[in-house]
Amino acid sequence: MELRWLKWTSLFFRLILIFGGLSNLATGQAQVERAELGKRLQRLELQWAQSSPAQQAAVAAPMQEAVSSFFSLRLLRAAEKLDEAWWIARDATPSGTERTVIGHRVHVAELLAEAASSTIPVKLVPFYTTDEALDDAAVEFSITAAPTTLPIQRPANTEQIGQTVGFSWKEAIAGVALDVSALPEGDYEVRTLVRLGDKSLELLPAGWSRIRDARARVEQVRKSWEEQEDNLPPWIRATIQDQLRILNALLEGEAQEVDYPAQHQLVMCEKMLAQPESAAHLIRETAQTRDVWLTVAEGRKKVALRLRAPRPVDTTAPMPVLFLFHGAGGSENMFFETYGAGGAVAAGLQRGWLVVATRQGLTGLSLDAKQILDSLQPIFPMDRDQVYFMGHSMGAGQVATQVGLHPTLPRAVVAIGGGGRPRALEAASQIPWFIAAGSLDFGKSGAKSLSQNLKRAGGQQIVYREYPDVEHMVIVQAALPEAFDFLDKVAHPKQP
Repeated sequence: MELRWLKWTSLFFRLILIFGGLSNLATGQAQVERAELGKRLQRLELQWAQSSPAQQAAVAAPMQEAVSSFFSLRLLRAAEKLDEAWWIARDATPSGTERTVIGHRVHVAELLAEAASSTIPVKLVPFYTTDEALDDAAVEFSITAAPTTLPIQRPANTEQIGQTVGFSWKEAIAGVALDVSALPEGDYEVRTLVRLGDKSLELLPAGWSRIRDARARVEQVRKSWEEQEDNLPPWIRATIQDQLRILNALLEGEAQEVDYPAQHQLVMCEKMLAQPESAAHLIRETAQTRDVWLTVAEGRKKVALRLRAPRPVDTTAPMPVLFLFHGAGGSENMFFETYGAGGAVAAGLQRGWLVVATRQGLTGLSLDAKQILDSLQPIFPMDRDQVYFMGHSMGAGQVATQVGLHPTLPRAVVAIGGGGRPRALEAASQIPWFIAAGSLDFGKSGAKSLSQNLKRAGGQQIVYREYPDVEHMVIVQAALPEAFDFLDKVAHPKQP
């Protein structure tokens, strides 16, 4: 008993460090590390989906170490193990030279460049320690438009804008200037191909934005927001405030945890402030074609959201709503970028559901699910009889918390890689639950306990699944197909 208490106490303080040192830190190396970890996890997930069962099982060992390294704040080690898992998923044995290439990242110094600038500075930097020298490698940089589709939906080949520019490895390490004078305002990615003789490896893309009069326009948004603040709806006021923080950070070259579409978001802010009465329509229209970041607020409390709506949105036909709750150390971006490379979001949209991912801290959500729905009601037509919850790890615990607060709100619930004890256990047991864990998942005991408690309380639609050779992170991707099959049966009970 004492050992278990010490184990969970240690984990608790590690999570405090993760949230205090990463989630709430808007500057510095921590955000670079978060962004790189997310991209490397996404790359693994895309490969894992194409791998054989044997390769998927072999991925579990390095993934377990990656998860352990993350929770002990050895983030560079976590990245190295994610890359090892990726090589295994590809059924490849890399040379030392290939490992060195993949151990690098693309650094763009001007994340938000003025349109008057004719070049952007780019270089390759080591992300974690590697041993091999790469004097003979050749590096090719190209620029593409930033994608607006989910990672899982993106084409293998992205349309290139302009010419590919080649450099030696030494030049790329020292830093080069890419000519962007012909590019209009917009959000872009720098893509990088490294050639090693007859082999080539693509590095993870790096996002950046090009904006005319960027500083002046961001400052004008700030002034307009301050002038109108008292008369704006709470969700517009809070959203603009959070967007300004991000835009100003990008102006100073401070990386964010995702490649943020700064030009698009600045234009959204300008439009919302120019016509607040049309802001809900703007958000509703935009969410049908790309992700939307919103912050909902009630008094001093607020919650950052990332959401997307199915297309088309019929304002006369309310949509079902899928809430997604991330795990520790994550944010509202995780379900859109990872967890099967956006697989849960894609599955929800395919079913015509509004998909809403929330940001939460160790103390939970500042606003509960019902309050978030109330805040979104002026923007989206929502069917409150068809609300679904899905959470991973700490998010699975949040699912249990939300069900305890509002046991009649969700129509069905999915808890993956963790659990909790709903406050209104007997009422919670009357809801259909799909609960999943990996056989190597440290959240398995919590998931099992949740399932058992719900069944003891009288639950008749409690499904527990355990996936062999799966650890705490890949479990979401592994469980998604069966989880959505379960939700489909709840949503359409009369269909075979």
